Amino acid sequence: MKNISKDGSYYLVFAHVTLTFDRSGKIIGYQSDRRSIENKEVLRNVIEPLYSKLWEIESSSGIESALSYLNSVVREKGKTEYNHLILSLY
Repeated sequence: MKNISKDGSYYLVFAHVTLTFDRSGKIIGYQSDRRSIENKEVLRNVIEPLYSKLWEIESSSGIESALSYLNSVVREKGKTEYNHLILSLY
């Protein structure tokens, strides 16, 4: 997740969002847990380029195209789910 600091600079964190449901199954909120990215090499060489590419695709072709690209990256890295890919980087 890309966050913006008060000074206008940005920083990236790993974020995991969990939805909260009421008794009828309606989404009523969410909880977001964030962790700093300690491995700066992974940040520079994997996460930032991937984030940039996804943003480029989404801006030009829409979110479905960006999701399709992300899923292809997950498979290319030998993972079955996005979460598995992210956890392998951490």
